[in-house]
Amino acid sequence: MHRLINTIGNKKGLSLIETLVAASLGSIAILGSFSLLMGVEGTMTENCEAVQAQQEARNIVERIAREIRESGPDKIQLYSYPQGGGDAEAILFHTPRDADGRFVMDNSGKPDWQREIAYELDKNSNYLYRSQCYLLSDEGSPYQSEVVSKNMERLNFVQDNDMLLISIRTFADTSNGTGHTTRAYADFHTMVKLRN
Repeated sequence: MHRLINTIGNKKGLSLIETLVAASLGSIAILGSFSLLMGVEGTMTENCEAVQAQQEARNIVERIAREIRESGPDKIQLYSYPQGGGDAEAILFHTPRDADGRFVMDNSGKPDWQREIAYELDKNSNYLYRSQCYLLSDEGSPYQSEVVSKNMERLNFVQDNDMLLISIRTFADTSNGTGHTTRAYADFHTMVKLRN
């Protein structure tokens, strides 16, 4: 028993240098873990923003395609700014839908082109505008305009006979909390067959 007590009494504690080294190593491990966690969080945020930009691009293209699909090749006008410079950046087309969204036929059984719709990108603000004019409307204002997207970088249309290619690029900005902003882009393209 005397030996057990003597062994316990001879045991030394940690020196100041050992304590400082252990604290430094622990701090480095904690800072490394925190940096790794922040990097993972930043990557997840960027991925979420990229998915959001892709979903917005898909929704916009599907909306434009759904409205254009009922139009004919001779009912579409493409515009580029400045005039004649490359692919078209705006589109104007007629659709046989009335103000209530009903398909309208004239007395001879042909579509009655009730509405004129335009999509145009304002490159200064990155806003995509959709404007419509009800040509045969007697009620209220025949002209309406709305902002479809506030995060649009590019909008292009290319027509080849009865086929129309729609290409867009949307973006989403992310901030990592340190004042640094990154931009996630999403490109989306689709071909639309126009009615004859």
